Amino acid sequence: MGKHREEKRKAKSRSREKRRSNGHAMPMPLMGGMPFSPFMLQQQQWAAFMAMAKKRKKEKKKRKRRRESSSSDSSSSAAAGETTGLDEFIAAAAKAARKDEEEPTKVPCNPDDMTSLDALIAAGPSSEGQGEPTAPAPAPAPAPAPAPGSAPATAAAALAMGGPPEKHGDTWEEPREKTGLKLIGEEAPPNLPWRYVLKDESRRSFVGFLPRTLSRDVCASFYEKALSGANWLQPAGPNGPIPRKTAWMVYFDCACTYRYGRIEVEPQQYPQWMCTLMHWVMRGTGPTAAI
Repeated sequence: MGKHREEKRKAKSRSREKRRSNGHAMPMPLMGGMPFSPFMLQQQQWAAFMAMAKKRKKEKKKRKRRRESSSSDSSSSAAAGETTGLDEFIAAAAKAARKDEEEPTKVPCNPDDMTSLDALIAAGPSSEGQGEPTAPAPAPAPAPAPAPGSAPATAAAALAMGGPPEKHGDTWEEPREKTGLKLIGEEAPPNLPWRYVLKDESRRSFVGFLPRTLSRDVCASFYEKALSGANWLQPAGPNGPIPRKTAWMVYFDCACTYRYGRIEVEPQQYPQWMCTLMHWVMRGTGPTAAI
C-alpha cells in the first residue's frame, strides 16, 4: 500500500517538473504539425469579414452612381421629347377647339379643299343628295332560317308554341304583333342593307348590323372634326387628374353632367357639325320625318 502511494507521488512530481520545463505553456491543437491558437483564427476571420464588407460598400456606391447617372439621362431625354409628345398634340387640339368657339367655322372657298363633311354642313340638313354613298347599296340579305331547337324566328311561331315555355317561362315576351314593337331594320328605308345575326322573338333579343351608313371620306372627316372641334376636358379626382379626356355633348337646354364615380364633366351643346352628322346617320335607323 505504501509502495503504491510512493509511485503515485513520484508521477505527480514528474508531471510538475515537466510543466515547469515547458514554461507553463497552454496546450494548443496542432494543424499541419504547427501549433495553432483559436484566437488567431478569430482574428483572421474578422480581417476577412472587414475586407469583404469594404468591397461590398464600394460596389454599392458604384451601383448608386450608375443609377443616378441613368435616371438623369432618362429625365433629360424625356424633357427633350416633350415637344413632340402627346401633350403637344392635345394642346394643339384644344387650341383649335378654342379657335372654333371664338370664330365660326367657315367653308373654304376652294372646292378642292373641302372635305365631305364640310360640304354637308355647308349644304345644310335640307339637302338629300350630299353624303350618300356613290355606289348603290346592295339589297338586304334574306334572314337565315332558325336552327332546329332554337327560339322561334317570327311572332307566328311564338303563337304556335301556345304561350310561354316550361323552361325559363318568366323571361318569355309577348309577340311583337301584340306589342307593336318594330325593329330598326323594318323602319329603315328598304335600300339599306340591315342584317340581323340574331332574332329571338320569345326573348325579344335582336342583334342588327348595318354595314355602311356613310362613305369612307365622310367618316374620316367626322373623325377630324371630333378631334379638333370638340373641347376635350380632363377632370381631376381626389388623386389628381385622371388619365383620359372627355367631351360630353348634350342637346340644347340640357344641363345634365357626365359622371363616373366622384368625377363629373360639364356638358357642351351639340355643335353644328354634330347635328349634321346625326342627321345623316340617324336617317339609316328609321323614319326621317323628325330628323
